[in-house]
Amino acid sequence: IDKRQGHTRVIDYKTGAGTLEYEKLDDVFAGKSPYVLQTLFYCILLDTNSQDTNIEPHIYFLRNLSAETKGVLPTAVHQAGKSSFVFSDYKEELEKRFRQVIRQMLDPSVPFTQATTKDACRYCHLIELCPNKKTND
Repeated sequence: IDKRQGHTRVIDYKTGAGTLEYEKLDDVFAGKSPYVLQTLFYCILLDTNSQDTNIEPHIYFLRNLSAETKGVLPTAVHQAGKSSFVFSDYKEELEKRFRQVIRQMLDPSVPFTQATTKDACRYCHLIELCPNKKTND
């Protein structure tokens, strides 16, 4: 968390590469922008537990840093066609959507389903216990 010029930036550092841009929130919650989703969740947590205003989600993709960029990269999460993300404009919608996700995760009537792609399993710390390990190799 970085406080600068009246803004509170929630910064997530990623060792890989990725994108800061998303088309619409539906895409983010459908899993098309997992890093954006994670950072927005951090913003919700900060908002719930602090008096901070002007919260901004940021992601630093360390793999994108190079001598050419001189360490300066755009970091603000934003919707396509916009240059920034004003958290307060999306706060209610994000809270509603995250509540739905959490309710579904905790609902015993919703069956647990395993990942259907190899990418989803690549960094899982439970891979050795997974019955589908052989199909994911």
